[in-house]
Amino acid sequence: MLKYLLLLTACLLWGNLRAQKKPVDTLGMMSAQVNDADAMPVLLMDETEGKQSGASNMPPLLTAARDPFYAAATFQFSAFRFRIRGYEGHYFQTTINGLSMNTLEDGNTPWLLWSGLNDVFRNAEVVQGLRNSDHVFGGIGGSLAMDIRAARQRRRTQFSYSMSNRSYTHRWMFTYHSGMQKNGWAFSFSGSRRWAAEGHAPGSFYDGWSYFMGIDKKLSEHQSLSLSFFGSPLQYGRQAAILMESIALLGTTRYNPYWGYQGSRKRNANTSIAHQPVLLLTHERKLNHRSNWLNSFAWISGRRSSTGLDWYKAADPRPDYYRYLPSFQSDSSLRVLTADAIREQVSLRQINWEKLYQANRESVETISDVNGVTGRNVQGLRSRYIIEERMNAQQRIHFSSLLAMEASERLMLKAGIQLQYQAQHRYKKLNDLLGGEFYVNWNQFAERDAIQNADAIQYDLDQPNRIIRKGDVFGYDYSLFSRSGTAWMQASFTGNKIDGFAAVSLTHTAYQREGHVRNGLFPGASFGKSDLVTFNTHAVKAGCTYKLNGRRYFFLHAALLTRAPLAADLFISPRTRDTRQDVPVNEQVQSAEAGYAWNTPLIRFRLTSYITRSQNGLDLLSFYHDEYKSFVNYAINNIGKLYYGVEIGGEAQLNTNWSLAIAVSLGRHYYNSRQQVSVSLDNDDYIVAKEEIYIRNFRLPGSPQEAYHTELRYQSSRSFFFNLAANYSRQRWLDMNPFRRTYTALQGVTEQSEQWNKIIGQTVLPPALIMNLFTGKSWLLHTAQKGKYRTLQGYISVSNLLNQVFITGGYEQLRFDMAEKDADRFPPKFYFNQGVLFSAGLSFRL
Repeated sequence: MLKYLLLLTACLLWGNLRAQKKPVDTLGMMSAQVNDADAMPVLLMDETEGKQSGASNMPPLLTAARDPFYAAATFQFSAFRFRIRGYEGHYFQTTINGLSMNTLEDGNTPWLLWSGLNDVFRNAEVVQGLRNSDHVFGGIGGSLAMDIRAARQRRRTQFSYSMSNRSYTHRWMFTYHSGMQKNGWAFSFSGSRRWAAEGHAPGSFYDGWSYFMGIDKKLSEHQSLSLSFFGSPLQYGRQAAILMESIALLGTTRYNPYWGYQGSRKRNANTSIAHQPVLLLTHERKLNHRSNWLNSFAWISGRRSSTGLDWYKAADPRPDYYRYLPSFQSDSSLRVLTADAIREQVSLRQINWEKLYQANRESVETISDVNGVTGRNVQGLRSRYIIEERMNAQQRIHFSSLLAMEASERLMLKAGIQLQYQAQHRYKKLNDLLGGEFYVNWNQFAERDAIQNADAIQYDLDQPNRIIRKGDVFGYDYSLFSRSGTAWMQASFTGNKIDGFAAVSLTHTAYQREGHVRNGLFPGASFGKSDLVTFNTHAVKAGCTYKLNGRRYFFLHAALLTRAPLAADLFISPRTRDTRQDVPVNEQVQSAEAGYAWNTPLIRFRLTSYITRSQNGLDLLSFYHDEYKSFVNYAINNIGKLYYGVEIGGEAQLNTNWSLAIAVSLGRHYYNSRQQVSVSLDNDDYIVAKEEIYIRNFRLPGSPQEAYHTELRYQSSRSFFFNLAANYSRQRWLDMNPFRRTYTALQGVTEQSEQWNKIIGQTVLPPALIMNLFTGKSWLLHTAQKGKYRTLQGYISVSNLLNQVFITGGYEQLRFDMAEKDADRFPPKFYFNQGVLFSAGLSFRL
């Protein structure tokens, strides 16, 4: 059906072209760049103004953050984990003051760096799809360019407080923007805190702070200097994906196996901590009345970490471990007894902290030849269970330079460079001994190799048998270095009837691993710096817009590009050695979009068709396999993907107070190649298996491929509003285990049998419907000073009014029962939405 819709769209566009006989003297859509993203209107001039401007000089078609489709996709569809066009995060580019913020590790935008600083990061330009940007070359999904300079902030002093039942319960925020003062200085300060003793998921918690300081100095009429410093310290308890068996057993989707009672207190074993402050310096110089030069430099340094249980020669402490569940029992009476026990005893369905402490208190051992010193022995309580903290200490340096020149009234030229350097130090630290006195830096998963190689169990050959205490580094310890340099140019032309642009970009990327310990399994490949791996890539894009008149536009954009592999997908087992993917080649991407936009004072409408194909992609999946007693790595190459679909967004002003908005995303996103997977273990230097993955024409998982939105809005003349929205999604597919779609996994299974289809079949998630309500009012408060007012604003937001519970995501477990070929032995795990969500808040603006 989608193919017919695309064909119908093309016919309609051609029909409109044929039907239009002469231009109408009206001025159409223009972009409004304002500081408050909550009030980013598209400015529309009336017919009188259009006639005075002259139809022969019609304005270009620009995008704004209030585009109906974009607003729905980024907010209303977020409950479905919707991704625009199904694209991964690295296909979208985010900049701050011209600096690209996407990480070199995974290509995504690190939103947590400025979480909670909403009042500072509102000044933004949104570019959708392949359209040209004023700040950066952009990704195939679009770009977001934010300007946080103090002089660009709207003058205000504001305090706000809100409460909710979302990830946090309370939030306060204070912001002060001075604006540019007569003495040439501008100041900006903001801070907030968000916290919850326990979130919706039992055992979870949230504690987030944020701070921002910005100072601008106007050096002269032609240049200015800006300094910004911000950060967002955050700590929270995580929630696990859960089995359908657990839901049936306990009767709730809120089950979280990550916590347990320690005394009377709930303790979560899996927490995350992050704090990466950013220092940003920006210099802008107006070279002349037609040229502008913007330079920015940023330094980012900090840590991210996550905790979890680790154990040595002890029973698995996870309460949802498959051997502890009723389904593991082959005897029906034992299944009933196990199920009853789990329902009745909290210690069986949650982490039993007392049991872990008791095991450590009873574990008296003597370790010989500590730190490699013969005869140096240590006796004491050796912990069988510990809390480990997986650390990622980062340093990033960014530089960008952007030169913009108005070559003529119709031609704009832009050229820029982006330089990035990123160093990641990854290691494990002992967080809690859980009542024990020490741990030993041994690799228990390598003990079977110790028969032939006595050094195999040593994580650090240079300090064998090392005693580990709280705060010590143990296990893996390595760094990944990434650097990238990009040069790009763009020319954009504004004509009477046709606008166009063309852009080109060249990028050099390099990666290197450095091991800080000599691993006993791989003494020659684990320590020191690896060879430098380099990639050269290019990108070109171009587009044109035909202005039928000042209200109707037709546009066509296309791009061809290559992309270097991401660092996260290149090194197969960086924890133990510097082995890389067999064929690390550049990904090739081709993309095109075409559409129609219609804008009047009462109606805004946009329809876009898109198609994108990528080839030669890489991926890396790692998980712990208790039968191999090692981490297993799936190194996947030759990944091909195909995306095509239609986006529709519209808004109509029904009368003075009422308006109606719609948004539709209809897509079909597939794997379009047979991939290759190499299976290896952290503890072995040989390939366990090398297989072809038969998933051509399988759907891309994660984001729903169809989403629908309609919203009724009321805005009174007395500063009161409410919005009621309905959102529906379908065609969501579960993340797959690629090994289940290989010859080895299907060997011996009758083709097209029920067992065959269970193994290879792809799980589609049920459709989901939610309704959201957002209402608020503002009041102007008089002050003693004539003409001065204060503003008080209040709002209430209720999401999922119907209290629908649905699956938001999940994955097939990467383990597979090769002996019995039983697809249900390790069933999928799922994430669920929270139910009804609300937030209510007040803000006071001076």
